[in-house]
Amino acid sequence: MHTAKMKLILIILIGASLASCSTIRPAGVYSRDSLNEIHSAFVVQNKESKRGIDIYIQKALAVRGISSSIGPIESKPENVKAYVTYADVWRWDMSIYLEKLDINIYDNQTNELIATGEFDNSWLHSFPDPSQKVFQVIDSIWTKQP
Repeated sequence: MHTAKMKLILIILIGASLASCSTIRPAGVYSRDSLNEIHSAFVVQNKESKRGIDIYIQKALAVRGISSSIGPIESKPENVKAYVTYADVWRWDMSIYLEKLDINIYDNQTNELIATGEFDNSWLHSFPDPSQKVFQVIDSIWTKQP
């Protein structure tokens, strides 16, 4: 009987840890009208990141019908509706994995924050596909209900 209880506790702990491995946090949408008007964007390269997150963001925007280019903030065109910044944090545990990703979308004319999205890997982390997490964060922003 003691062994059965231990197995049950172990199963519950494993299930709880797997359920909390990573989270797409609820998006913050501060201007639904501005978000819906985006048809062109500029993805600002993060000089600290060397993992292609900017390219994944560009692809996720393209799925939504938004044309975009990528480059340093200094080359941001004036004629795009929005620009996107991101911060990614990577860790090592037998392999490099994405620990955290923040994506922010700004109005290009006013610099007003339009929306934010975030992925957070817990201390009981997984080894997520970074492109999949970018798409999920972008989806969380566009599907956020007002």
